[in-house]
Amino acid sequence: MHLGKEGYLFEKFVSKIFEKKGYFVELNREVEGQFVSHEIDVSAGKGKEMVMVECKYHRNPWLGCNIQSALYVYARFLDVQRLFNKAMLVTNTKFSTQVVKYSKGVGLGLMGWQCPGGDSLEFNIERFRLYPVTILYQLPQRIIDKCLENEIILLSDMASFSAEELSSLLGLSKGRAQEILQQASFLLS
Repeated sequence: MHLGKEGYLFEKFVSKIFEKKGYFVELNREVEGQFVSHEIDVSAGKGKEMVMVECKYHRNPWLGCNIQSALYVYARFLDVQRLFNKAMLVTNTKFSTQVVKYSKGVGLGLMGWQCPGGDSLEFNIERFRLYPVTILYQLPQRIIDKCLENEIILLSDMASFSAEELSSLLGLSKGRAQEILQQASFLLS
């Protein structure tokens, strides 16, 4: 819930989950539907499966995904189903019981907090070790913000930098950058 004010970084985060699952992904793809054009948050393809993924990012845990989001996503899917054969709604919070019931009825895939069992957001985070940099709670917000500005979203993104590179990029001492990299490495191991 601390991946910035907008949903773009959450969309990138979700795309990383799909990549780890073996999908080819494309972010913010413009497609022509049967009646109108749409910007699809994440287009994910694997074999014959083409998934239209819509992401709903909330900064507060009590703002779960409601039925209007599910209706909207499914309506978009109906307009673009010549290009996609599956639709999915992904959120960083929970789904209302109405959303779960509706989604089962129309075949809309869901991924959120504690839903569905065995493929929920937190399950995939743990399974693929896709920990966001915001998990380093001891980092000052200004450093987290600099990471996110530079699209360093995951600890694995951070770990791809040397201490010198991270120091320069985030405006930290080399020693502090090394400490952060050690923490990231520990959590990833």
